[in-house]
Amino acid sequence: MSANVNDLNHVDLLDPAIIFGADDLLFQDDGGENLEFFRPNERENHARMQTYFEEIIPLYSLSDFQSHFRLTRRTFQKVLDDMGPFLHTHNPGPARMCPGKQLCIVIWTFPNQEVYRSIADRFGVSMNTAWRCTFNVAQTLNNQTHNYNRWPEGQKLIEAEEQFRAISGFPGVVATVDGCHIEVSAPQFDEGSYVNRKHFHSVILQGMSDANMKFVDVFTGICGSVHDARVRQMSGIKQAINEEPERFCPRETHFIGDWADFVG
Repeated sequence: MSANVNDLNHVDLLDPAIIFGADDLLFQDDGGENLEFFRPNERENHARMQTYFEEIIPLYSLSDFQSHFRLTRRTFQKVLDDMGPFLHTHNPGPARMCPGKQLCIVIWTFPNQEVYRSIADRFGVSMNTAWRCTFNVAQTLNNQTHNYNRWPEGQKLIEAEEQFRAISGFPGVVATVDGCHIEVSAPQFDEGSYVNRKHFHSVILQGMSDANMKFVDVFTGICGSVHDARVRQMSGIKQAINEEPERFCPRETHFIGDWADFVG
């Protein structure tokens, strides 16, 4: 069966180890404070900020918005335009919020890594709603990766090779590859497999980019103890190249990376 270029990216955000690891990391609290207990049927009313998204964020300057959310307003609007239709559902919780607020919560969560207590307070929602919102938007992003990370083909592949040649003078390069470890809390399942060579728990991300530092392929979700070379062998792009080499790396083109990516 021939490879589908739109199915190359593997972003297993829904792996149980990642979900539980992120859950532990983001729900961890300072500890030590006195807690008030309520009767089982008594609902506690929490005072929350109600206007941060509605009134404060629109007042941010372009630089302040980018500083807080790690992307420009223009990019945010593009992502919102693409994902908004998928965030309109009839389920309770985060679906009752507008897609823009859902996306703001998640984009704030990803780079800042605050505990959900702080995120919920900032955006005026419950911790459970903030968590479900993050999960739902992450799932939607996962389903839409093929719209953003695309391996160059045809004329775009030729242009990619020309751009790399202009930078370094080295011929035939169409992409670069490297990996990194994304730290997670110790998962509940198979904990030892997630301990990497630097002795912390992680999942591995392999990224490939063009000459403009734009991702053309992403493969992630593999536990941290796996060697970089093995990750490359498991990746969708490796399987695609093996099946259709002239489509993905024609005329002796290639990609480059450090030695660890190729030798186990």
